[in-house]
Amino acid sequence: MKKIYTTACLLLTLGAPVLLAQNVVANEAALHSRVTSLSRRIAETAKLSEGQYVRVKRLNLVMMSEMETIKARFAAEPVKMDEQLAELQARYDWDLAAVLQPRQLAAYNEAKISTVAVNAQ
Repeated sequence: MKKIYTTACLLLTLGAPVLLAQNVVANEAALHSRVTSLSRRIAETAKLSEGQYVRVKRLNLVMMSEMETIKARFAAEPVKMDEQLAELQARYDWDLAAVLQPRQLAAYNEAKISTVAVNAQ
């Protein structure tokens, strides 16, 4: 009986890091999928060049990674989380404006407003 119990504990102890690693890989895959989707929508809306697309995709990856970190870090403090997310959004908008040309930025902002209006209804 002790051997079975010891074997079961050993398997659980050794298997837990593997399960956690699989979860991290799945989360990263989902994050990259969301980043790619968002970047493609922005590219279609704003008619990005290839170089702009790469910079926007990198910017989206940083933004979404930081967003996940903020949500995990401030889950117990919703007011602080909202403040941090608002700061992150402001930085993202500023950095995105540095990548896009004025007409592209106008197209992006128009699409963003339309999306917010549709989601509000």
